[in-house]
Amino acid sequence: MTNQKSLLGIGQIREEYSLGRELATRLAAAMPHIVVGRTGTGPRRLVHRTDLENVLMQASTTQTDLWQLVRQENAGTVIRSWLHTNQKETN
Repeated sequence: MTNQKSLLGIGQIREEYSLGRELATRLAAAMPHIVVGRTGTGPRRLVHRTDLENVLMQASTTQTDLWQLVRQENAGTVIRSWLHTNQKETN
């Protein structure tokens, strides 16, 4: 059994996946997340590791630039559709 946490904060996303602060923050905001208080100047968002990995895999498969994606107004919609498609494929 692995000792990986299933929920990741921005700092953990940055450390484990080598993403910058702003990209990790925008990506977490666009993904399904939970808010558990505040840190610094904003809410503390936690995302599911599996959701993040699925988003990164889909972005790689479709050769999507994550920076361009998170800057779009519909980034959340695109990411949710990716996750929904992935859930259908695994069932």
